[in-house]
Amino acid sequence: GLGDVYKRQEENSMDDYLISGDILVAYKGDLPEVTIPDGVRVIADEVFRSHTELKKVHLPASVTNIGDSAFPEGIEIINE
Repeated sequence: GLGDVYKRQEENSMDDYLISGDILVAYKGDLPEVTIPDGVRVIADEVFRSHTELKKVHLPASVTNIGDSAFPEGIEIINE
């Protein structure tokens, strides 16, 4: 149910993100909504492209570069 979704969202686990320095290089989660960890500056090419379950991404102000095809088509991007 919805409660589960919200609970899982709060557990937006750092284990789901592979971050090298300030570059997000991979995402292993399966949530419909994600919040990019604060401090990430670059989102590498195609990081989320295959994640068709993804509908909404929250970007922290630290993000300055987004790679080619980083996200699936039609996704909602929210700048925090």
